[in-house]
Amino acid sequence: MNNNNSNNLELRVKSSTENLSLIREFVSTSALSFLIRKEVIDKLILAVDEAASNIIRHAYKNSPEGVIIVTFICDDTECTIILTDYGAGFNPTQVKSPDMVSYLKEKKEADWESI
Repeated sequence: MNNNNSNNLELRVKSSTENLSLIREFVSTSALSFLIRKEVIDKLILAVDEAASNIIRHAYKNSPEGVIIVTFICDDTECTIILTDYGAGFNPTQVKSPDMVSYLKEKKEADWESI
């Protein structure tokens, strides 16, 4: 963990699922150092864990050789957590929007079948 300045903390880890616990601990410790409330910290940990898992799974295709950089930046009014990777990119405009009407219809039919 690096402390680039008093309001900027950084962690660099390999893209291995074994390092997710290090990332969670880094977020927790960093947030506590900035006096963030416990219920907020829990939500931050969950969000960052999900994002890091997605980086490992999708950007690095489960290769443990990639790098994930977690940067925690705080000032007097807000905190920002940035996850940086150098894996395969993702273009959300290339993903088709889900058909929610069909999804809900299928879900209702599945629910009725289980009764």
